[in-house]
Amino acid sequence: MRTIKCYLILVLLLMVMSPLVYAEETNDAESYFLEGSVAEIKGDYKTAVNKLSKAIKLDSTIASAYYFRAEAFFKLKNYKSAFKDYNKAINLDPNNALYYKSRGLSYAILENYEPALRDINKTIELQSDDAGNYFIRGKLFSDLKEYDRSIENFDKAIELKPDEADYYSERSNSYVHIKQYEKALTDINKAIEINQNVFRFYVRRGIIYNLLKDYSKSIDDFNKALELNPNNALVSRLLMDSKKKLEEQK
Repeated sequence: MRTIKCYLILVLLLMVMSPLVYAEETNDAESYFLEGSVAEIKGDYKTAVNKLSKAIKLDSTIASAYYFRAEAFFKLKNYKSAFKDYNKAINLDPNNALYYKSRGLSYAILENYEPALRDINKTIELQSDDAGNYFIRGKLFSDLKEYDRSIENFDKAIELKPDEADYYSERSNSYVHIKQYEKALTDINKAIEINQNVFRFYVRRGIIYNLLKDYSKSIDDFNKALELNPNNALVSRLLMDSKKKLEEQK
């Protein structure tokens, strides 16, 4: 997520500009916030919660402290506390698209798709020029089996960022679900054209060729997938199935 990365870079710059933060213990809320947010980035979630809690105790108006603590709580599987903190961050800064996006993605991970969709809708309202937001919404509609709507969102994502292979791959998957196999093939071909080294792209194209009864090409793709991931049992079974169907077709 580009927005998150930019924010994290800003945090790291603040660290560099504040060399005394780690030199000694401090009661300064901003210093605890910096320590806590960096701990969250590094994956030290318990330390993150501890430091960010101290920051919040000293200054309960730092929206980003609640955001980072929410992320840490979520990684620790303390979901109730995580959503409480996401909500608090949003209450303090209701026009921050990142907070809605992160809460929405957290709902999605827990397969709670309706509130996830509401949050991503709000994200798009606040940040309508970000292709990734439409991609996320497309994935949510796909999870909800609303494939026409997922395709509409992947269309928008591709319009905004036409060189992203995953966008074509996911739109291809939606086309498969509505049995538009030729369109699905066109999209997965484009994904592979952009990035030739992604295992799942060859698996998806192999499945599409199988559905189109072009078993020779499906075999080629499953073999390529096994080159990239030699021990995948599912692809091995798909390969055997295509070989069997090719023999029956002769």
